[in-house]
Amino acid sequence: MKKIILILCGNFLWFGSVIKAQPDNSWTLEACITYALEQNIQVRKGSLSNQSLEYQAEQAKAQRFPSVSASIGQSFNWSRDDGSVSGESGIASINGSNYSIS
Repeated sequence: MKKIILILCGNFLWFGSVIKAQPDNSWTLEACITYALEQNIQVRKGSLSNQSLEYQAEQAKAQRFPSVSASIGQSFNWSRDDGSVSGESGIASINGSNYSIS
């Protein structure tokens, strides 16, 4: 009987120290509200929507200015000539160039 009482007392002391070893995480009302606002999906969506509208406003301002674009293209075409048109057979080449500014 004494062994059982000693074992129970030992277990109570051990479990008591384990329970007291846990940190005290008490939340204040201000901390709860701050955490809720940071983690709220609707608040995050609203923030992303505001950022998107700011980018669209900047893009609209940039579209007021004129734009310039230019392109250059060049083509080479090599073909075998069988001589039916010119009477001589060989290799014919055609070169072309394109320039564009708008």
